[in-house]
Amino acid sequence: VEKKPNISNVPLIIEDTKCLGSVSIAGQGTLQIIRAGGDGFTGYPRGKVVVSNFTSIMASKATRAYFGEGCTEGNYSNLDYKAFILPGRTLSYDVDLSETNCGCSAVLSLVNMRYSEDPGQCDGDFYCDA
Repeated sequence: VEKKPNISNVPLIIEDTKCLGSVSIAGQGTLQIIRAGGDGFTGYPRGKVVVSNFTSIMASKATRAYFGEGCTEGNYSNLDYKAFILPGRTLSYDVDLSETNCGCSAVLSLVNMRYSEDPGQCDGDFYCDA
């Protein structure tokens, strides 16, 4: 008898989904997680990102995800992204690197995507790390 794995707790992942779910962030409320577009410059495709239990985000190698105030499938809008107001405040988070291989990096970048008017080279998601 073939034993099938229990997948009832595994989040459904649709590879072409842009709006991945939401997380609750203290002092910010509930934010949407937006999958990055594919990178037209390096050729990296959109990566796999899993959002679980309103508390965690797990991104695969060579991918990005963004915090948003809203998210609508289809074209990206700079107005969807969250603009954090941080002067005089603290930003803290936990990172589990236990499954990260040597030579990999995990990065949190704060970039001004909400106010960008340049859709960039990542499927028009307004990302720029310059």
